[in-house]
Amino acid sequence: MEVDKVLAEIGAGANPRLLVWNKIDRSGHQAGVDRNEYDRIWRVRLSAKTGDGVDGLRRALIEAAASRKFPAKPPVSTDSTDSRAQKLGQATVT
Repeated sequence: MEVDKVLAEIGAGANPRLLVWNKIDRSGHQAGVDRNEYDRIWRVRLSAKTGDGVDGLRRALIEAAASRKFPAKPPVSTDSTDSRAQKLGQATVT
């Protein structure tokens, strides 16, 4: 697939992905979630127009985020504004 080629070129080929089939209202497919042999969601079928399957996408994203490993602490910035915000537990927008 062309997407795989582009992801590899930018160094994101190994990142987890979720395939989303939209416009099922036009294709005749049913809304749903497909899992791979490891019981991980790999494809969601939905219609953004009708809303069918959008809850499945929401659950898939939540499940994917929950399975990711995040660092315990965000990296400490040397910028004084960022450091103060981190101490206060607030995010900064740049």
